[in-house]
Amino acid sequence: MFKHTGIVRRLDDLGRVVIPKEIRRKFRIQEGDPLEIGEGEDTILLRKYSVLELSDETTQKILGSFSEITQLPVLLCNTTHVLHGVRLHKNIRNMELTMELSDCLLDELTPCSGMKIVYENEITVDEIERIIINGNVEGALIIPASGIELTESDRNCLKLCAGALAAVVQ
Repeated sequence: MFKHTGIVRRLDDLGRVVIPKEIRRKFRIQEGDPLEIGEGEDTILLRKYSVLELSDETTQKILGSFSEITQLPVLLCNTTHVLHGVRLHKNIRNMELTMELSDCLLDELTPCSGMKIVYENEITVDEIERIIINGNVEGALIIPASGIELTESDRNCLKLCAGALAAVVQ
């Protein structure tokens, strides 16, 4: 679906177009973010690219195995949206992450525990493990708060699964 913004930009001699700051902010596009270029009959489409969206059966098996072993819910997200969820009472797949959590994911030194995951409900982060590919944070595995005390084994299993996902999609 194409929404007219009234913004018109010229192509420079190298084929570059500047994306206005308000659009970059709305879609959380930062310098260095990969963009996928698509084409329609008479349109050119730019889409924020996430390698984690290419997840397949292997990704589902990793998430399912984690949840089966730990008996805990788990979410896979990129830096802006929830991509998959296992053992959740509410379906939050494809929902947008809160800006606070999205920013926290990109800052590896900031703890994200207790942050609200999506705007649409009150589910919060209990534990998080970032998925790092080629030195960049591409997403995270999140254990939502459920009132169950996490063990060190649960945390280690989450780290292992995040590493496995990074290796699979790399």
